[in-house]
Amino acid sequence: MFIIALILIRTTIRAFHGRRYSKVRVVRLPAVYIILSVFAVLINFAGRFFYYSILLLIPAGYVLGSRFAGQAQFFYRSDVLYYRRSPVIFIIWLSSFLARIFLQFVLPDSFVINIIIDSVLSFTAGLLLGESINLIVEKRQMTESRDINADVQQKNY
Repeated sequence: MFIIALILIRTTIRAFHGRRYSKVRVVRLPAVYIILSVFAVLINFAGRFFYYSILLLIPAGYVLGSRFAGQAQFFYRSDVLYYRRSPVIFIIWLSSFLARIFLQFVLPDSFVINIIIDSVLSFTAGLLLGESINLIVEKRQMTESRDINADVQQKNY
């Protein structure tokens, strides 16, 4: 539980104070969540193909993640690009993380609980993927806009 508390504290601080931007940093968490989602569904529901439909919650989460990702913010600190995640996505992620941990410890061997946990994990994976793709696109647009503005300023002098 101590490790989980440390993860939550660290993630919360970074969500509100921002973290240094890099594509790897932005893509890492959704990639881990997608891998865990697929792995969890394959392990928990081996041979039960109907339950693989839980993975369809990834695209559903992606849609919601793309919608709220616009609340993320970029900023510079000492000429280094940082970003803050969308508060809505962070709150949904935090709630789902706590719910998964709680359910895993309270009812670890329940089939229904496994369905709920895997569904929440898949949805959250899509949510984070939508936010990450939007962050990468916004950063690219911001960089292009900055380059265009720099070119215009050079031509004016």
